[in-house]
Amino acid sequence: MTTPPVTITPGEPVTSAARLMYNARAKRLPVVSENGHLAGIISRADVLSVYGRPDEEIAQETTKNVILNEFLSDPGCFTVTVKDGIVTLEGRPGTVQQVGTSWPGSGESKGSYRCATASLPGRNVIL
Repeated sequence: MTTPPVTITPGEPVTSAARLMYNARAKRLPVVSENGHLAGIISRADVLSVYGRPDEEIAQETTKNVILNEFLSDPGCFTVTVKDGIVTLEGRPGTVQQVGTSWPGSGESKGSYRCATASLPGRNVIL
């Protein structure tokens, strides 16, 4: 526990809670009312649950925003698998040298990412 404790008030947005948790390296935050009484506790799972999306929605977004718009490739050349929010792309994209400047769908910069292909016996992989 940090001293003094890192707390949040009931009216704060989830993004503020996430930022406080990240900066303080805290797994939970006490939610404290204006008069200093404990109103509850918010955990990392509570914060992340706001951002949860169905796997099918993520797969559709990956096909549209990554394969079509970033790779400029035919989606039929890929198999998009999403399980528990983790995306796996398999296929033969041809030549891909597109460099994006933001993570697709996030609306914010996450640094650059580069895509290239490598041939292995019996399969092509995206690196």
